[in-house]
Amino acid sequence: MNKSEKCLLNVQNFYECIKHLHFRSLTQVLRPYEKHHSLHLHTHTHR
Repeated sequence: MNKSEKCLLNVQNFYECIKHLHFRSLTQVLRPYEKHHSLHLHTHTHR
């Protein structure tokens, strides 16, 4: 395994970790926003 492969593996691992952590927090953060946004869109389409 050369240096770049090791680096790539590290980045991939890092990305997976970030993805896992962020996905959980993002869903929690975005859920209320999503609700608000869908409501907003809903009112717009009904005009």
